[in-house]
Amino acid sequence: LEERLERPEAALKLQEIVAIMRQVGHALDAAHTRGIVHRDVKPGNILLDADGRARITDFGVARIAAESEATIPGTTLGSVHYFSPEQARGEPAIAASDIFSLGIVLYEMLTGVRPWEGDSAASVALAHPLRGGGESRAGGLPRLPRRESRLGCRGDRSGRSGGAANRRA
Repeated sequence: LEERLERPEAALKLQEIVAIMRQVGHALDAAHTRGIVHRDVKPGNILLDADGRARITDFGVARIAAESEATIPGTTLGSVHYFSPEQARGEPAIAASDIFSLGIVLYEMLTGVRPWEGDSAASVALAHPLRGGGESRAGGLPRLPRRESRLGCRGDRSGRSGGAANRRA
């Protein structure tokens, strides 16, 4: 998916985006049902095969939700552009964190850009609009069908509860 997003001439059609979101949402739901939190959902960890089927990969930083947080205090795991607000604050990632990150992937598939940028990991985390930082680049988002628009990037993690199953169209 990352390679596809880097090629503007190969922009994804809405139908492809919906299919990718359904497939990745299903995969995350299966992981979350088993108590596994991915913690690094991003385009580089979503592979598309020749038939357009999506697979989520690299569970290398995943953790079992019931285990203690494996992160060293003061550090985070994952990719800062796709962090949930709680991950950016250094709090443990939960299933809702993966949902937030998937929402950022959705935004990038729709617009071709990430919602916010920065010169360093710290500046991206500080620019995060849900942390009170800079504005997102939300202008120009295409209108989604109601069912697909339910995958929100809500800052309050309680607004992202229920896992990926609630977000699948």
